[in-house]
Amino acid sequence: MPWRRWFGVHSTLVSFLLLLLASPAVDAADLPVDANSLRGVWLERFTRFVDWPAAHRVHDSSVPFELCVLADADFAALLNTLYAKQAIKGKAVRVHALTAPPAPSVCDLLFFASAPAATRDALLEQARLAHTLVVSASPGFAEAGSHINLYEEDGYLRFEINVDATQQAGLTVSSHLLKIARVVRQKGAR
Repeated sequence: MPWRRWFGVHSTLVSFLLLLLASPAVDAADLPVDANSLRGVWLERFTRFVDWPAAHRVHDSSVPFELCVLADADFAALLNTLYAKQAIKGKAVRVHALTAPPAPSVCDLLFFASAPAATRDALLEQARLAHTLVVSASPGFAEAGSHINLYEEDGYLRFEINVDATQQAGLTVSSHLLKIARVVRQKGAR
């Protein structure tokens, strides 16, 4: 790889990592550094590189950012701690710990680590119609239609983005984020 290309790719990665680590509203003593804490920080950082349709409520500063977590009360509690003093998209954050699949229209961002295929597919279709950003953490979920999927590789937390699914949901992902993600296509897409 020519040095200019190497530097360009790696400088983008370094820039993104600096954004991930720059979180003045969170006291380091509040959270341990582990995979779940990192996932929690990444959720907000992803929103910096995603644009919702102009008429979506995410642009209304009078309502909080609705962050939903399905079937993971511990992660939702961690997010409550993390976002008690920090904003997403310049708005206060309301975290919802859900025990059953929600109507994604109440969520600006929906996170779920796993779900049976039928539940996952129904959630993804509803989220597409509601312009809800979906972040998951299971193998194959990006190809199935999740917008961003977190995975671990060689001891590092990484992410992949399904560009077909984000476009179908009316979400626009910054090229800066796409440069450092593994880009996947939806099953059956050309």
